[in-house]
Amino acid sequence: MKINCRVVKTPEELKKALYIRNEVFIKEQGLFSKTDWDEHDEIATHLIAVIEGEIVGTVRLYHQDKGVWVGGRLAVLPGKRGWVGSRLVKAAVAEAERSGAKQFIAAVQVQNISFFSRLGWKTIGTKFVVQGREHYLMEAKL
Repeated sequence: MKINCRVVKTPEELKKALYIRNEVFIKEQGLFSKTDWDEHDEIATHLIAVIEGEIVGTVRLYHQDKGVWVGGRLAVLPGKRGWVGSRLVKAAVAEAERSGAKQFIAAVQVQNISFFSRLGWKTIGTKFVVQGREHYLMEAKL
């Protein structure tokens, strides 16, 4: 199964990416009540994972400050998780590097720490709460 991870190219692709985020962060996890769209989405680079023409996952990244890039909103449809998530994370790291990132960070839910650690990320700082869920700030190796 070939997984193609790339930058969103059309409004329809972005709409599908936002649909996936809605399914994961609102319906499945209950992190948000109506939408997870925030001020960062306007400036973010949105990536999608495509399998056999179907968009099955998404992640975003944006420039925060002086070489610091932030990743987030990693979401993959149920039944497609595993390799798709790791490919999206790797694609986001590569995109951040291409964009000149000196540091690439993400707020990661506690249950996903081991997943990111396997991809070479390290925990920085102490635990904090976002939307009622415990997170750690993690940093990718660039």
